[in-house]
Amino acid sequence: LMFIYKGATTYDDEPVATFDGNDHIWLEVREWIPSNSEEISLQFKTKRPYGVLLATRVGIGKSAHYSIVIQLHRNQGCRGSLTNPNCTTLNISVNLGSSSEEFFVGTGFIDNEWHSVTFSREDERVIIKIDNDRFTTDGMIEGLSGSAALTIDRLELGQVSIGNGDYSMPSLVGHLRRVRINDENVLRSIESGGGNFIVVDMTRALARNGQAVDMLGSAVTFTTADSYLSVEPLNTYPTLLLTFQFLTTDGNGMILYNPSVKGDFLCVEMVNGVIYYTFDTGAGPEQLNTTRIAALNDNEWHSVAIERDIRFMNILTVDDSSFSFQSTGGIVNIDLDKQIGIGGIKSDMYMELNPRIKSMRGFLGCLTALDLNGRMPDLQREAMRSRYARQISAGCNGPEYRCNRNTCYNGGECKQEWHGPVCNCELTSRQGF
Repeated sequence: LMFIYKGATTYDDEPVATFDGNDHIWLEVREWIPSNSEEISLQFKTKRPYGVLLATRVGIGKSAHYSIVIQLHRNQGCRGSLTNPNCTTLNISVNLGSSSEEFFVGTGFIDNEWHSVTFSREDERVIIKIDNDRFTTDGMIEGLSGSAALTIDRLELGQVSIGNGDYSMPSLVGHLRRVRINDENVLRSIESGGGNFIVVDMTRALARNGQAVDMLGSAVTFTTADSYLSVEPLNTYPTLLLTFQFLTTDGNGMILYNPSVKGDFLCVEMVNGVIYYTFDTGAGPEQLNTTRIAALNDNEWHSVAIERDIRFMNILTVDDSSFSFQSTGGIVNIDLDKQIGIGGIKSDMYMELNPRIKSMRGFLGCLTALDLNGRMPDLQREAMRSRYARQISAGCNGPEYRCNRNTCYNGGECKQEWHGPVCNCELTSRQGF
């Protein structure tokens, strides 16, 4: 399915490719002459602080590896919200077989504006330029003796294909254009069907005039407290980054739970409007929560990020507030091998949960943009094929009726529930709730 758009951008005749986190363009190279020098350039636009822009792959099967990867990288342990531009840098890794090197260049790329990147190499010397020399790096590939030729068998945009079933690098949510390998414009070659690149796989993404990808468009609504989705287990190391957005008026419910056979688990729940993140590596449960900020069941969208870095620093970020601690136990990895429950779990499992987990039912509300350490399940598709297809609806379908000044009579207090307003009459001479 072609997803090229000739948009009204600065370059009116340039094709633009759009990615929503589940999309990719994978291309084979018709013929590549190994060279000691190459130039790769592209332009990208995104609001997401991580994601693969481009990767060149060498070989097939178990021997395959990536020779050049250009990706956005969120600095581990960086404090602040996911929208903090100082937490994001551009990471370019080069692997020529005999030697490899990583380069980190610049900050501030998540403003949903177009940014340009040019990577040039001649033997061991590397020059990286970003945004017309706003950031420039002139470096060396250490340990490279003499010349080293680069081979490219495959080019991958937006998402990589090597990762044992779940992608080893986070996928792109955003846009690419003017992708060039040496003198060839790759997206133009795709559009024309000519050039040196053959399409292997292009997914369902639709270009949207270079605008921000609206992740709310892939939202689902859990309309009953006993409905949930199940997806493959979460890979939590060497590092973990789990993100999602939610909206609800209900103050209690399980949002995500991933158990294991040996007893490790990871849980995200809401208790009285507070997000609780609880996990157990086998050394006993540890927990972070958002009790120091206002209740989050306010019928507004909120962003959540859960991080765990190689130093075992645990960070819970909700909107612009972060909470953290460093694990000190002898057992450090969270080993998860059972399916993740999204929006809840089987009703008979609640009584068996660790006492630190308070939820006794599932989540009521909207959920979207779920990123499981670089894997973004299509929640709407999962809902359609689940046993709860009638209880989990596509889109965000909030309360049809909401509290207003005329909802309750005789001094009753209106309380907004997910399915509609409820009048609390406890502080009046009337009876009822």
